[in-house]
Amino acid sequence: MLQRLKTALPLLAVFLLAFFLPGTGGIVFFILFALLMLATACHEAFTLINVANGNLLKWFAILAGTAMTLTAACMQDPLDVTAANTAITALFILAAFGIAFARGPSIQAVHGLLVGLGVFLYLCWPLTFMPRIFFMGSDGNGRFLLFYIIAITKIADTGAYLVGTATARLRSGNHKLSPLLSPKKSWEGLLGGTLFSMLASLAFYLLVPDKLVLDGQPVINLPIALIIGAAVSIIGLAGDLAESALKRAANAKDSGHLPGIGGVLDTLDSLIPIAPFFFAFLTFMA
Repeated sequence: MLQRLKTALPLLAVFLLAFFLPGTGGIVFFILFALLMLATACHEAFTLINVANGNLLKWFAILAGTAMTLTAACMQDPLDVTAANTAITALFILAAFGIAFARGPSIQAVHGLLVGLGVFLYLCWPLTFMPRIFFMGSDGNGRFLLFYIIAITKIADTGAYLVGTATARLRSGNHKLSPLLSPKKSWEGLLGGTLFSMLASLAFYLLVPDKLVLDGQPVINLPIALIIGAAVSIIGLAGDLAESALKRAANAKDSGHLPGIGGVLDTLDSLIPIAPFFFAFLTFMA
C-alpha cells in the first residue's frame, strides 16, 4: 500500500494540474499529458501481445491516436472533429494492412493485422474521446465534466478494492465474479464500487451543480447522477476484466512497471469503455 501511494500521489498531482492549470498553459499541459498516457498505454498493450511487425504497428497506432487527440484541440465544430477522425481511422486501417502484409501474405501477417486493428479499436479510439469531452462546450465546463467522470470511475475502483479486500478476509470469504479472468474480483467488490461511485456522483451534483452544465444546458440532474454512478461501476468493471483477459493471455501480472500500481494501462482500463459512452451521453443531452 505504501509503495502504491508513493507512485500514485505524484501521478495525482500531475493529473490535477492537467485539469486545473488555467489558461493556454493548462490546455497545452493537458494535451501533453493525454498524449503521454495514450502512447504509454499503447506501448504496454503491444508489448503484452507480441506479434510480427508489432513495433511499427504500435507507432502508427500512436500516431493516429495523437492526430485524433489534436483534432479535438484544434477544431471547434464537433462534426469537423468526427470527419477528421473518420479519415484518420481509415488511413490507419490502410497503413495497418500495408505494414502487416509488407513481407507477403501469411497467417502471421493476418494475426499481426488483427492485433493492430484490435489494439487501435480497444484502446486508441476510445481514449481519444477524453480530449473530445475536455474541449466540449464554449463555457469551459467540458474540462470539469471529464474530471467528474474520471473521479467517480477511480472512486468506484477504490470502493471495489476496499470492499472486495475486506470481504475476502471473512471466514466464509466472498463470491468470485469472474475467476478465470480476474480471481480477486468479487460481487461484493462490485456492489461496494457501485455504492462508492453513486455517492461520489451525488456529491458532485450537490456541491457543484453549476459545473455539470454545457453551454447553459444542465446535463446531469439528481436521477441521472445516481444512474451515471451505477453505470460507471458496471461499465468500468467490463473494461477492467477486458484488460485482465489480455494480461492473463500474455501471462503477465501487470501491464507495466510502475511500482505499486502496475502500468498506465492498468490505471486506464476501467476508463477505456466509459469515455465513448459518456461522450455520447453528453452529446445527446447538450
